[in-house]
Amino acid sequence: MKGKKILLLFVTGIALASCTKEELRPAPDKVDVTVRLHWGALPVAGGMNYCFYPTGGGAAVTEEGSGEAYQGALPSGGYRVLAYNTGTEGIAFTGMESYGTATAEVLPVSASTRADGLTLVSQASMLYAVTGSDELVVPRLDPVETGANVKRLTRSLRLTFKLSDTQGISSLEGTFNGVYPSLLLSTGEPGSIARSSAPQTAASFTAAVTSREFVVGVSLFGMKNPENGAAYRSTLRLSLKGGDGWRQDVDVDLTRALTDIFAAGGEEPAFEIPTAIDIRVEPTPVGFSASVEGWRLGEGSGEIKYGYYQD
Repeated sequence: MKGKKILLLFVTGIALASCTKEELRPAPDKVDVTVRLHWGALPVAGGMNYCFYPTGGGAAVTEEGSGEAYQGALPSGGYRVLAYNTGTEGIAFTGMESYGTATAEVLPVSASTRADGLTLVSQASMLYAVTGSDELVVPRLDPVETGANVKRLTRSLRLTFKLSDTQGISSLEGTFNGVYPSLLLSTGEPGSIARSSAPQTAASFTAAVTSREFVVGVSLFGMKNPENGAAYRSTLRLSLKGGDGWRQDVDVDLTRALTDIFAAGGEEPAFEIPTAIDIRVEPTPVGFSASVEGWRLGEGSGEIKYGYYQD
């Protein structure tokens, strides 16, 4: 009996030792992580900035990678992920220390505040981003791979100018207010500051007048008031200039056209669907007048919807 008891204790001791050794196997400091980006019909950017925000607190991990995927290593834990393309122009990124405050801001132009109080901002370059991602959980030992959809945040608006006669006009400058000055990267939508600032923020453009009809493209972050789905009150101010130094300002109300565009397309100046507004400029006995002639939604990439005005 005594011999059997000793043998049983000896075998049990071996099993306990084996279990303890397995539990103490150290986990690596970092785990391999792959985040593959899904671009759909969008052009793949040459490079992306990847930001990983620990859900448990702590400093964000920021690295630059390819437009196809992030491939690197992270400490185990949970993360919220942001990514946006490199090489942007006219855009500043602020509040990047926190997932909820990370913001893309359109830079103001020089002498940015007009006499009427509007703040002029430059046109935004194309901004692509991963927004609203699910939590990425990095385990203690095993590599992890996931995917994320890329969204285009910059919208495009085309203004087609139709002149009954060039009447010596050599160039045209324009501004229109009611545009977002910034977007939250976590949602791709304007924050409270951007919404309150939009009515006093204006995009600007210039164009040489070489024919009676020409197109000006404007890139911006958005114009729709999220509170009611309509456009902010938006006025297009045109400064017509002649070669001999004369100048005349003409105002055009864009509010109705933009609101009708939003209602027809369900979106504001769209990502994939081009949006265009026709502006007619005509001479008068005392100078020039301008009016919205109509708009086109979807030209070149789907159903075309037209709107005309008889005002």
